[in-house]
Amino acid sequence: SQTRNQYAQKAQLALIEQLIKNFQFPQARLEIQDLLNFTDDTIEKHQLNRLLGWIELEANDLKKAELHFSIAQDTEIVKAIKNLNRLPHKSPSIAILFSSVIPGTGEIYCGHYWTGIGSLLLMLLRLLAWFIRLKRKIMLMRH
Repeated sequence: SQTRNQYAQKAQLALIEQLIKNFQFPQARLEIQDLLNFTDDTIEKHQLNRLLGWIELEANDLKKAELHFSIAQDTEIVKAIKNLNRLPHKSPSIAILFSSVIPGTGEIYCGHYWTGIGSLLLMLLRLLAWFIRLKRKIMLMRH
């Protein structure tokens, strides 16, 4: 019976590996949780929780990822996730609003300073060229 369980676990691990390779993360998550329920081996539990942590990162669920990496005692990854949570998040809506009013300011808002300054300078050059043409037209109309 012990050998039968080991074969079943190996088959389930192979299934999980295939599910992950095929980007079927919800199904892989269920299989891993099923394995966690039936294993008593601490090292295996840590490995399975580490795998769940990576799946949760793929799903952009930082809280669940942090929980699984904590259980797996992966302190460096837990620290990295906590640092990610501290980063300021920029609103795409505000960036669009800025860019629609003055081109380049949305890029600057998001921290892409050189791209934003480049866009802003290009817009200013276009505006200057338009203004010079308009001034010439007005001068020609007067003469």
